Amino acid sequence: MARVFILEEPYVSPQLGDAATRLGAPVLSTGRARRVLPEASLASDFEFAAAWRGAPDARLYTNSENALDWICEHLSDTALPGQIEAMKDKVRFRELSAADDPGYQFREVALEDLVTFDPSVFAGPFVAKPAVGFFSLGVEFVESPDGWPAAASRVGAAARRFGGGL
Repeated sequence: MARVFILEEPYVSPQLGDAATRLGAPVLSTGRARRVLPEASLASDFEFAAAWRGAPDARLYTNSENALDWICEHLSDTALPGQIEAMKDKVRFRELSAADDPGYQFREVALEDLVTFDPSVFAGPFVAKPAVGFFSLGVEFVESPDGWPAAASRVGAAARRFGGGL
């Protein structure tokens, strides 16, 4: 199976750099890769994209979400950007994986409906998360329905602070 690597900020472990080198896998020439693997022969954007497209069974490894923009720009004609988007969108991911755990519950609630949402539909503690987010912003652990009003207020405040785009 072919492997390709995008090594990006903020950190590349020595083990990851060594593995990419040992495997002889194409590594995209990023600023971080050039600093971590100064002696390596790194692939240009074109060479890296060609290596990915040329190996139908290829696995792309990256250590950082900072690589996602490159993937969406340079591999936009492949299935990979859509697959990444499905994994990053918490609601979509849960819809796709619902059959794997029929007992798992989730609900999508619009931001404007947070205050009126009835959390008693869940049997126990639950986690409220924005559909798309980063750094765990707006994530709330709710132990009981009594804790919901305060949690909903914090989630709403976080969404407003970030322009509604959590």
